[in-house]
Amino acid sequence: MGTTHWFFGCATEQQIKKRFHELMLIHHPDRGGNLQICQEIVGQYHDALKSCLYTGCEYNGEKQAYRYNEAMEKEFEEAMDWAMTLSFCKVELIGTWLWVSGKTFPISNKFRERGFHWASKKHAWCFHVGLWRRNKRHFALDDLRAKYGYEVLKEEEDQKAMTC
Repeated sequence: MGTTHWFFGCATEQQIKKRFHELMLIHHPDRGGNLQICQEIVGQYHDALKSCLYTGCEYNGEKQAYRYNEAMEKEFEEAMDWAMTLSFCKVELIGTWLWVSGKTFPISNKFRERGFHWASKKHAWCFHVGLWRRNKRHFALDDLRAKYGYEVLKEEEDQKAMTC
């Protein structure tokens, strides 16, 4: 049996990350997938990102740079995997930031332990690996979605549907 090239045809960092997310939705062991296939995908994911060590992206005319860092990618992956296990929460990727909203108050200490920051004006937790600076201007989540692009990774579950 030959090796599957999971990221064949992905030329940019954005395409690689989107494909990785699609594959994890199908092959992650927590979703009924095979652990060996998942590990193979993760290995190829890191290799694909390394192959484009430095790429330029453009968001609304602003040049952004991405430099692959395996430790930072692993930290982000772990935060994303943990967030995906939460009940009654919406998880979304906005630009290079992970945002979690919903009924999070009872486990706020767990968010802090995992490196998330509470954005009080947005009523959501955010996670970002690497350098970032606070901006004095307030941007609503919709503004950030429009500027950097977004993907909803997990919708908030309906509590009534869960009790039926």
